[in-house]
Amino acid sequence: MLAEKGLVTRVPRAHDRRYVEIRLTERGQGIFEALYPTVVDMNTRLLSGLSEADRATLDRLFAGLEQRAIAIMQEPGLPKADRRRKGR
Repeated sequence: MLAEKGLVTRVPRAHDRRYVEIRLTERGQGIFEALYPTVVDMNTRLLSGLSEADRATLDRLFAGLEQRAIAIMQEPGLPKADRRRKGR
């Protein structure tokens, strides 16, 4: 778990304890900054094999998936993680 490795902290929202904000620690931020250029390069290399039209299609598809995920997260009755069992 990222928190156990000291990479993130969990901060409950003061006005709604059902939500927890996840923040990178200094160590987590350092790892992110070290890896980010490699991730950007990899994405650039992956996408370079696609035409502009294919990239536009991919962007549109991902936007649609994102909107669907947002809608699903707002549906009532979703199972909740049992925090007493650390989310298991």
